[in-house]
Amino acid sequence: KKRQQIFITPVPTSVPDVQLEKKQQSIGFVGRLHEERGVIRWGKIASKLTDVEKVVVGTGPLFEKFSKEYPDFKCLGQLSADRMEEAWIKIGVLLSTAPHESYGLAMREALLRNIPVVSTKNAGSLQLEGRFPNIFKTFDSNEEAMMLIKEFISQPPDQKYFSAFSDWFEKEQDKSLAILADVWRNLSS
Repeated sequence: KKRQQIFITPVPTSVPDVQLEKKQQSIGFVGRLHEERGVIRWGKIASKLTDVEKVVVGTGPLFEKFSKEYPDFKCLGQLSADRMEEAWIKIGVLLSTAPHESYGLAMREALLRNIPVVSTKNAGSLQLEGRFPNIFKTFDSNEEAMMLIKEFISQPPDQKYFSAFSDWFEKEQDKSLAILADVWRNLSS
């Protein structure tokens, strides 16, 4: 019997109907500040982009060290849902340096907010790049990451690519919820 993978977003993601103007000269990190999330690599890449604002959202074991090592980065800590929406507006490109990512919730949330993503190659990022190469790019080297970020900043993607992602995301969520409901019904019968 074939096993199905089901991914459900654990927290509903509200997407603003009106897109507020974003700062395009910025990159962001959203997530846990931990070595396993590639935070050290993120800092190395971001620090070389001197003409770009850096926005870091999240907390974790490396928060203090990261904040001290990169005092020019805007380290916002953990944010409530309302404040998180304000933070998304400040991010022009999401840079994800997690070496392992099966789903990539923050990457998907960024795309839902019309923010292109540059990510290390992993299962979650390769799936998204394969489907949406105009708004999602993967990299191997730090230099390649910087080049891709600069490309997204100088030539922001067309809105139609983000709309296509939103449509796909909604259909995938509906499909996964229907499968999950069937599983629950079968368990109770």
